[in-house]
Amino acid sequence: MFVRITCTESWIQVTGQDPVGRVKPLLDQRLMSKNGRAAALIAGELFDWPLGTQIPRVSDYVRRFGVGNGTIQGAIQLLTEMGAVQVETRGQFGTFLTGANRALVRSLAGLGPLVGSMPLPYSRRYEGLATSIYEIASRSGLNLSLTYMRGGATRLGALVRGQIDFTVLSAMALDVGEQQQDHLAVISLLPEGTYVGDHAILLADPEAPGITDGMAVGVDPSSIDQVELTRSESRDCRVTLVEAPYTILMERLLRREIDAVIWNADEVQVRHPGITIRPLQSEESRRLSRRHTCAAVVARKDRAGVVEMLQAVLDPAALAAVQAEVLAGTRLPSY
Repeated sequence: MFVRITCTESWIQVTGQDPVGRVKPLLDQRLMSKNGRAAALIAGELFDWPLGTQIPRVSDYVRRFGVGNGTIQGAIQLLTEMGAVQVETRGQFGTFLTGANRALVRSLAGLGPLVGSMPLPYSRRYEGLATSIYEIASRSGLNLSLTYMRGGATRLGALVRGQIDFTVLSAMALDVGEQQQDHLAVISLLPEGTYVGDHAILLADPEAPGITDGMAVGVDPSSIDQVELTRSESRDCRVTLVEAPYTILMERLLRREIDAVIWNADEVQVRHPGITIRPLQSEESRRLSRRHTCAAVVARKDRAGVVEMLQAVLDPAALAAVQAEVLAGTRLPSY
């Protein structure tokens, strides 16, 4: 986020852009008071609260933060005056959150950038995807940071545990994740060819037609996509599945410690030209592989602030357009 700081003898004001490009005050002298410090704590709690949710009572905040009633009342009034939240009191039913400028609430709470994760950018396609996320976020003033880790299951686990705010998966991994848990929110679903190219069967024996009975087939249990494709492609064969990290499966294949592995064709063409490659044989595998080529940006449903901020900015068509420029060589990767 771009920030300008203006100082006088009596006050400080910081301005910045929210995710739709409007410049709004993020900090003024009122936030340096006791009310302001309590407002920052309340903002941190309300950032991810869905609209329409009843917020805690003043007495609840008093006990939690160890301050007086007047301080809490002043803090909530400050948040509403600054346009961070809108609340509605409904008599004996309590006070409800009816509106929120999520970017402003997050800034007031001092929560920092949104943190996401995607696969290691070893291919130009992934470089384009990382570039597109940073570029589209930057255009709108959305402050975010990407980390890189292999394995859709690993990234989903980090998302569920709250270690990251969002992640990038294939649409196929998203399908599997939604079957296992119902709290995933789709931020953006991109077209085919935005996550990877097609998968293929790699074989130790150049004469082998594909996966057949008696083969040892490598699989990385942390990769949702590879697990599902391997199960589909070997469903009618009597094979032994050999579990190993994705990073060493190719080495095991080259040493003929395994007979076959399902692999991302993008990476094979870059790192292992000349290796024996066969197309996926079953119709189900080919269907899954097409789904696997679509990139999806995913967050948790219970993170309302994260979901709203990301959905306002990460338009799938805009992301795909920037990635296409990287793939075409008209834009340099930047991530």
